[in-house]
Amino acid sequence: MSYLHGYKAEEHERLENQANYLQEAIHETVDFSNRKSLLEIGCGTGAQGRVILEKFSELKYTGIDISTIQINKASKIFESIELKKRTSFKQITQNKFPLENNRFDSAFICWVLEHAKNPTQVIKETHRVLQKNAVLYVTEVYNRSFFLNTITPSILQYWNCYNEYQINNGGNPNIGIELGQILSNCGFKNISTKPLIIHVDKRNKKERFEALEYWRNLLLSAKQNLLTNNLIDQKLLANFKSDYEEIMKNEETIFFYSAIQMKCFK
Repeated sequence: MSYLHGYKAEEHERLENQANYLQEAIHETVDFSNRKSLLEIGCGTGAQGRVILEKFSELKYTGIDISTIQINKASKIFESIELKKRTSFKQITQNKFPLENNRFDSAFICWVLEHAKNPTQVIKETHRVLQKNAVLYVTEVYNRSFFLNTITPSILQYWNCYNEYQINNGGNPNIGIELGQILSNCGFKNISTKPLIIHVDKRNKKERFEALEYWRNLLLSAKQNLLTNNLIDQKLLANFKSDYEEIMKNEETIFFYSAIQMKCFK
């Protein structure tokens, strides 16, 4: 797994902002009521886990991630609050969880499989460690749904490079559309789909600004990897930033994107 956004301090802040911005959309129908043990695969800095634990007060939480940097940051988030006694974190290898069979009654995956070189194996491992009738929620990207009516050549080129980097490193920027088939092939049942749609224009200016600002920060979080791998140069980066500022000011800008969330059971 090659994490597109890197592991610098600003990424920690971005993940927290992302969790807050998308909290309602992602967690609106996520229900872990009457569940006792939750596994989050790819917990990152713990931003999503915090949201879940605050919502479901009886839940015990285990977060796993391949990055020691992220695990350490996640552990520190919960050190100074009551949630610490309800949480534990483990580092994992690429496709193997250091966890026994049938351990958890629920699981959560969010913005992780897009980075995985073998998402099917991740889902197989998730299936292995879940109990019978355990519930799993998976939320993932579908980048082909991206629409921006005021897009410029520099923004389009940056966007294409962003997706190219992920593909070149074994990821899949459109994994969301494949989730149902992967989950079914791995033995999950009663799979349901919910699109998570962002659609903003001049009718909702505040929401449009927030969506465009969120998306700009998301794209720029990958800039160092894109520069290092010679997919973009400083000129393109500067043009992207300048053009993006203009589209944020343009009253005619329309933005649309749909992620995909699936709920299923073992």
